Amino acid sequence: MIEQVMNALSATSHEIVVFFLAMLPISELRGAIPIGVALYKFSYLKTLTIALIGNLIPVLPILLLFGKVENIMRRNATSGRFIDWFIHRAERQSAMVKELGALGLMLFVAVPLPGTGAWAGSLVAFLLGLDIKRSFIYISLGVLIAAVLVTVLTYFGIFVAEAT
Repeated sequence: MIEQVMNALSATSHEIVVFFLAMLPISELRGAIPIGVALYKFSYLKTLTIALIGNLIPVLPILLLFGKVENIMRRNATSGRFIDWFIHRAERQSAMVKELGALGLMLFVAVPLPGTGAWAGSLVAFLLGLDIKRSFIYISLGVLIAAVLVTVLTYFGIFVAEAT
């Protein structure tokens, strides 16, 4: 299975790989930026641009359509359990957003750690019933901050690796 995925990725445009890695809920920017810079040798600006666009694409659909998707997924036991797990996880992580509002949402998305990011931030905003326009703005700002942090950390990691 892993070999098939690697073969598919090697036959795909590297820009598309970075773009889709940034769109995925697990990797997001944390995976896309290091891959673009370190593996594909893209410039930081090119990688940052592709990753930002890819990471922001799912935000509005999540904010606008999650309720409908949730209802559809609950019709199946397996996907229903996944939705329960996903929502429970987001609710556990929403304390900062509840306390600080939009600023908390931005900070939550800006922290480049597992379980945070555009997907989780969008879900938290949806679950808390936050204003969609305002949520999109603050999630976008958080994504921008996270992208800069991940880019700096990637650059630092490459610098240290080359120095040793």
